[in-house]
Amino acid sequence: MEEPQDEEDDDYDEEEDNENEAGNINTGQTGGENVIEEAPVEQPLICIPSTLAEKKAYMAERVYPFLKQALAELARANPPRPLIWLATYMKQNNPSQKR
Repeated sequence: MEEPQDEEDDDYDEEEDNENEAGNINTGQTGGENVIEEAPVEQPLICIPSTLAEKKAYMAERVYPFLKQALAELARANPPRPLIWLATYMKQNNPSQKR
């Protein structure tokens, strides 16, 4: 005698969840449509130094000058909410971001 199946199992089609031979995800669409989902574009990784000397050099070269500039602007602006202002300033003026 066959075991009763849950209703959820009746609608399950194993092929819908599998990748096809080319490695593309099958979206379960029918009607002869071939849909290929592209992988998201990866951002290039920033190489972060691993030794203490490299970390100190990185901070002195890349972080401290920008932070010093941001703090000077913060002192000039004297905003009512300095942390919010500083975060916004640093996000808008980040030299590492390409515009």
